[in-house]
Amino acid sequence: MKDSVNILFVCGYGVGSSVMLQTVVKKALAKYDFSFDMEHTAAGEVGGFTDWADIYAISKKLLDVVSLDPKHGQYLIPLKISWMANQ
Repeated sequence: MKDSVNILFVCGYGVGSSVMLQTVVKKALAKYDFSFDMEHTAAGEVGGFTDWADIYAISKKLLDVVSLDPKHGQYLIPLKISWMANQ
């Protein structure tokens, strides 16, 4: 079993909403007793993280830009985040 969960936050350029979401989630998860690592990146760079990331946080608008391999258990499940609903 892994010691920590790796979460990748993805946005168009990797410096806007992914950074904000990473900050919010980091604060929210700090109260729980498990280990996690977080990174943020641009949609076009996700391929460089496929061996690292366990969870991908990505806007529905970018789902067609990012492709993962379901054969290796990599799936994107879009989530609606209320403060990002208009993005």
